Amino acid sequence: MKDLRGKNAVVTGAASGIGRATVVEMAREGMNVVIADIHEAGMEETAARARAQGVKAVAKKTDVSKKEQVKALIDFAIEELGGIDIMMNNAGVASLSEMRDLSLEEDWEWVVGINLWGPIYGCHYVLPHMIQRGSGHIVNVSSAAGIFTIPGGAAYSATKFAVVGMSEVLRSEVARLGIGVTCVCPGIVKTPIAEAIKTRGLKEIDLSKVLRYWGQKPQKTAENILHGIRKNKRLLLPTIDAKIVWFLKRFFPGLSAALGLLAARNFERLRATQEQSHFAA
Repeated sequence: MKDLRGKNAVVTGAASGIGRATVVEMAREGMNVVIADIHEAGMEETAARARAQGVKAVAKKTDVSKKEQVKALIDFAIEELGGIDIMMNNAGVASLSEMRDLSLEEDWEWVVGINLWGPIYGCHYVLPHMIQRGSGHIVNVSSAAGIFTIPGGAAYSATKFAVVGMSEVLRSEVARLGIGVTCVCPGIVKTPIAEAIKTRGLKEIDLSKVLRYWGQKPQKTAENILHGIRKNKRLLLPTIDAKIVWFLKRFFPGLSAALGLLAARNFERLRATQEQSHFAA
């Protein structure tokens, strides 16, 4: 999809961070956008920034873990914009806890519902429309944690690895139908995700400093994503740290495993004084 001007896009998780930056970048390219998120104030601010570029931008409150809401989002976007050229499944959340401390409902179901079912629903409901049109591009945002494991990230990595695999399969299936698929695996980006990370069994950890001092600006990530769409990239690694861990995992798997063990040992000093029950309900 070389020329993006005049194209229509749907972006989930667009109230802040990578989603917002990508919407604004799309607007600068002359694209119309439907903005989806659960945070209405953030959505409206994103929409206002996009409209300032002279394009159509409308917000639709959507919980991507609810299939009926994602279907309604796709129907809404088709009606509002006349069609969908790009679907970006970006909404995501994170947890940081050893697997023995994770709660099935409050952790696993929460993370899987948004990070995995969200992209599944997005792909499922937009595909018939794109197939009928014979064109389109799907962007699934995974993470560097989808190619390189991080101790404490069992739930997060499980969903992000799954998104990578799903995207690869989907890409091979729809290429002959005129549809492109790009999986984005960013590393550290300056987004508000740290503010919503759930931790269990650990002392209070402030990850916002890591993102603030070491993270890439969301705008740079957004620029890379649009480049990936134009070039129909299979896998996009938009940050330096993501490129490094991909290289380590591919060419030095033994070293990757050793680094994981070393990092996991640090959890002993991070564990809260009061031990959590083994495999919390």
